[in-house]
Amino acid sequence: MTWRVFSPEEGGDPWIRIEWREEGGPPVTPPSRRGFGSRLVSSTVERELAGKLEVRFDPEGLFCAIEVPRGRTLPFGAAKAEEAPEMRVGGATGA
Repeated sequence: MTWRVFSPEEGGDPWIRIEWREEGGPPVTPPSRRGFGSRLVSSTVERELAGKLEVRFDPEGLFCAIEVPRGRTLPFGAAKAEEAPEMRVGGATGA
Protein backbone atom coordinates (compact mmCIF):
# COMPACT_ATOMS: atom_id res chain seq x y z
CA MET A 1 0.00 0.00 0.00
CA THR A 2 1.21 3.48 -0.84
CA TRP A 3 -0.28 6.93 -0.37
CA ARG A 4 0.55 10.49 -1.33
CA VAL A 5 -0.88 13.99 -1.15
CA PHE A 6 -1.26 15.87 -4.44
CA SER A 7 -3.12 18.79 -6.02
CA PRO A 8 -5.06 17.91 -9.19
CA GLU A 9 -4.97 21.58 -10.23
CA GLU A 10 -2.21 24.16 -9.90
CA GLY A 11 -2.77 25.84 -6.54
CA GLY A 12 -5.84 23.69 -5.91
CA ASP A 13 -6.92 21.98 -2.71
CA PRO A 14 -4.89 18.90 -1.76
CA TRP A 15 -6.18 15.38 -2.39
CA ILE A 16 -5.01 12.06 -0.98
CA ARG A 17 -4.34 9.04 -3.22
CA ILE A 18 -4.14 5.58 -1.68
CA GLU A 19 -3.08 2.58 -3.79
CA TRP A 20 -3.49 -1.04 -2.78
CA ARG A 21 -1.82 -3.69 -4.94
CA GLU A 22 -1.85 -7.43 -4.36
CA GLU A 23 0.89 -9.55 -5.95
CA GLY A 24 2.29 -13.05 -5.72
CA GLY A 25 -0.95 -14.91 -5.20
CA PRO A 26 -2.96 -17.10 -7.52
CA PRO A 27 -4.16 -15.58 -10.83
CA VAL A 28 -7.08 -13.17 -10.35
CA THR A 29 -10.24 -13.13 -12.43
CA PRO A 30 -12.92 -10.44 -12.30
CA PRO A 31 -15.98 -11.46 -10.26
CA SER A 32 -19.21 -12.27 -12.06
CA ARG A 33 -21.06 -9.66 -9.97
CA ARG A 34 -20.36 -6.79 -7.59
CA GLY A 35 -20.79 -7.85 -3.98
CA PHE A 36 -21.87 -5.87 -0.94
CA GLY A 37 -18.31 -4.87 0.01
CA SER A 38 -17.53 -3.53 -3.47
CA ARG A 39 -20.75 -1.52 -3.53
CA LEU A 40 -20.10 -0.18 -0.02
CA VAL A 41 -16.56 0.99 -0.83
CA SER A 42 -17.69 2.54 -4.12
CA SER A 43 -20.59 4.47 -2.60
CA THR A 44 -18.50 5.65 0.36
CA VAL A 45 -15.63 6.93 -1.79
CA GLU A 46 -17.71 8.45 -4.57
CA ARG A 47 -20.77 9.76 -2.71
CA GLU A 48 -19.75 10.32 0.89
CA LEU A 49 -16.18 11.49 0.25
CA ALA A 50 -16.68 13.05 -3.24
CA GLY A 51 -13.74 11.01 -4.48
CA LYS A 52 -12.72 8.63 -7.22
CA LEU A 53 -12.33 4.85 -7.11
CA GLU A 54 -10.45 2.60 -9.53
CA VAL A 55 -10.55 -1.18 -9.09
CA ARG A 56 -8.86 -3.60 -11.48
CA PHE A 57 -8.76 -7.36 -11.30
CA ASP A 58 -5.39 -7.78 -13.06
CA PRO A 59 -4.22 -11.38 -13.54
CA GLU A 60 -1.22 -10.62 -11.25
CA GLY A 61 -3.50 -9.40 -8.44
CA LEU A 62 -6.09 -6.88 -7.36
CA PHE A 63 -5.34 -3.17 -7.80
CA CYS A 64 -7.39 -0.47 -6.03
CA ALA A 65 -6.78 3.29 -6.10
CA ILE A 66 -8.78 5.76 -4.02
CA GLU A 67 -8.54 9.54 -4.45
CA VAL A 68 -10.37 11.86 -2.06
CA PRO A 69 -10.14 15.56 -1.22
CA ARG A 70 -8.03 15.96 1.93
CA GLY A 71 -10.72 18.18 3.43
CA ARG A 72 -13.13 15.23 3.36
CA THR A 73 -10.78 13.05 5.44
CA LEU A 74 -10.81 14.04 9.07
CA PRO A 75 -9.31 12.16 11.99
CA PHE A 76 -11.73 10.67 14.47
CA GLY A 77 -13.12 13.40 16.70
CA ALA A 78 -12.27 16.38 14.45
CA ALA A 79 -15.39 18.36 13.63
CA LYS A 80 -13.84 20.28 10.71
CA ALA A 81 -10.69 20.39 8.59
CA GLU A 82 -9.19 23.26 10.60
CA GLU A 83 -9.04 20.98 13.66
CA ALA A 84 -7.22 18.18 11.81
CA PRO A 85 -3.45 17.91 12.21
CA GLU A 86 -1.35 18.41 9.10
CA MET A 87 -0.49 15.12 7.38
CA ARG A 88 3.14 14.58 6.47
CA VAL A 89 4.68 11.95 4.25
CA GLY A 90 7.69 10.13 5.67
CA GLY A 91 8.83 8.70 8.95
CA ALA A 92 9.91 10.32 12.16
CA THR A 93 13.46 11.47 12.52
CA GLY A 94 15.46 10.52 15.57
CA ALA A 95 18.59 11.83 17.19
